[in-house]
Amino acid sequence: MIRYIVVAAALWPSSAIAKPITLKCELDDRGSPLVMDVALDEDAGTASYISARNNMPVKRSAIFLPSTVSFAAFTIDRTSLAITREPISDIPSISGTCSVVEIKRAF
Repeated sequence: MIRYIVVAAALWPSSAIAKPITLKCELDDRGSPLVMDVALDEDAGTASYISARNNMPVKRSAIFLPSTVSFAAFTIDRTSLAITREPISDIPSISGTCSVVEIKRAF
């Protein structure tokens, strides 16, 4: 009986726990820099950022694919860290780059 429990435990599917990632992204918004901090949590399937429109924090569902992460109107390339915002109404698409930010916490 114990042998069956050990085998069942070994075969139980497990997922790797991915650490949330913080990025600082800068996009060229028609000649003006648009800077945003983005927190990506692959395990929760979310992306959090500060809205440039009203400076409010936003948390959205995100789609994590092997080569990209997409949320709201944004797509980030997981290899090059290039970011693109799709066109919104009459506002054209904009793009830029991100860099990984190491967060040091006091607690």
